[in-house]
Amino acid sequence: MDKQIIIDLYTQYAIREDIINAHYEVWENIAKPGTWFTGAQRVAMAKATRSAFSCQLCAKRKQDVSPYYTDGTHDGDSILDPVWVDAIHRIVSDPARISKRIYDEFIATGATDAQYVELLSVLLFTASIDMFHRAVGIDPLPFPDPYSGEPSQELPETITIGAWVPVQSIRSTFIRETYADSGPVTNVIRALSLIPDAIRDQVTLVHAQYLPMKLVATTAAGNRSISRPQIELIASRVSALNECFY
Repeated sequence: MDKQIIIDLYTQYAIREDIINAHYEVWENIAKPGTWFTGAQRVAMAKATRSAFSCQLCAKRKQDVSPYYTDGTHDGDSILDPVWVDAIHRIVSDPARISKRIYDEFIATGATDAQYVELLSVLLFTASIDMFHRAVGIDPLPFPDPYSGEPSQELPETITIGAWVPVQSIRSTFIRETYADSGPVTNVIRALSLIPDAIRDQVTLVHAQYLPMKLVATTAAGNRSISRPQIELIASRVSALNECFY
């Protein structure tokens, strides 16, 4: 995607340059071959993520006592396995009722835990950027054209900590170098570490949309337009409204 599209769209709202650069970089990376998926598959995941926000089936299920009460077909066509699309829609539309069943059904299609993490990362980055657009009141970014090429299939050394998926050790070279100035490395920080490129994109977005990692464990506001207590109040309120179980 031409970067000028983002520049023209964002500068009229006086959006910071670091956010422009971060969104462009991460949005382009979604269209590139990942660790286990092609660029076309990753763009399809992004499209499924966006369609989940207005999906009629998801809206019906959210009102049901159980998200498994109503069967049906999700809005939007996709090249992805229907089970994968269902996982994306459930995570996006009903995060308070995420359960291991979503993960187990994904794995039952023959996919791996690393593929689940990569799918989750594409979902998270797409939803994050799209929600930014909704908050500002601007149209969502057009999807980039998929890049050609094959996935890298890079599988780092990991450990099991009791989560659904393994993660890299806090003592691994990658984690130590990535979070060298970040203070304590929490589990949520390394949740995507089965896919190192996902961690890199996560850090890029966190730096721009929240705070530089080295400031997260402090009370600093990071030269933002609102104070740190205001930042955390908004974050806490959003988490409460989303019934965040973490």
